[in-house]
Amino acid sequence: MRNHLTFLFLFLFTIYAQAQEKQMPVTTKADSLREAGDLAEAIALYRQGYEQDADDFTNTYNMACAYALLNNRDSAFYFLEQALPSDSTVLMMRDPDLVFLYEDDRYQALAEKQIEKVQAVHGKYQKPELARTLWRMMQTDQAFYGHTRVAEGKLGRRNIMTPAIWELKHRINEENQEALVEIIEENGWPLRSQVGGTAASAAFLVIQHADYELQKRYLPMIEAACKEGEASWSSYALMYDRIQTREDKPQKYGSQVRFNPETETYEPFPILEPEYVNQRRAEVGLGPIENYLSRWDIDWEVEQKTK
Repeated sequence: MRNHLTFLFLFLFTIYAQAQEKQMPVTTKADSLREAGDLAEAIALYRQGYEQDADDFTNTYNMACAYALLNNRDSAFYFLEQALPSDSTVLMMRDPDLVFLYEDDRYQALAEKQIEKVQAVHGKYQKPELARTLWRMMQTDQAFYGHTRVAEGKLGRRNIMTPAIWELKHRINEENQEALVEIIEENGWPLRSQVGGTAASAAFLVIQHADYELQKRYLPMIEAACKEGEASWSSYALMYDRIQTREDKPQKYGSQVRFNPETETYEPFPILEPEYVNQRRAEVGLGPIENYLSRWDIDWEVEQKTK
């Protein structure tokens, strides 16, 4: 009798799992395949979704991204042109999936149209060319992280591809840092009112990958911009923590994590008064530390207090 019940349970569970899979949107399945680096399979599903609903912006745009990651420019631009008429954001200008398209004249033409739409909705930028430069910095800054995840997922943590990708990332970071220093020396810290929030945050992304001296130099500028409502306090907190850990001092916001080779697990760098960390995080717009650390499978068990 027990064997029959076990078989019945497994049969019903299998039917349920298959039903759940069928209910999962095509775009969601395709996105998962794209994130895993299975681009051909992802594109096949995106096309299926496109045939079902050609007006689905998310599906069509993500299909264009998959083609762009393959450097299949003609198909990427074809579907970008299908997707973007309904979009009035700066997404395509800062999207790392489109990094290979930037030098193509078709990309610049699409960007011009997109900027016109953005400014029609949100108002004109004080410094539009600076905004474009910063969007490009954000795009290149965030590019190739997905490649490292795919390499480690398919080949293991110690593989032949990851060091090469990180060397490329290092060179990109150096180029961005040199360009940003010139911008800051000439214009000051990029402000939201000048270039918009996305472009302004690009400056932070570049500096957070810079060396200690550069971060230390510009932290007061970031703080001053935050006080004027021209920058994000959460970005300031991340930079503050990074500098603290580089100076071998406890961090305040728990944003910096390290790998412990002895336990082969991740752990946060030491935190000042860890029982109050969530209070400090909330003050700068960061969510609870337990949610943040769960990304690295870290269990946070320090009871939180307020004062």
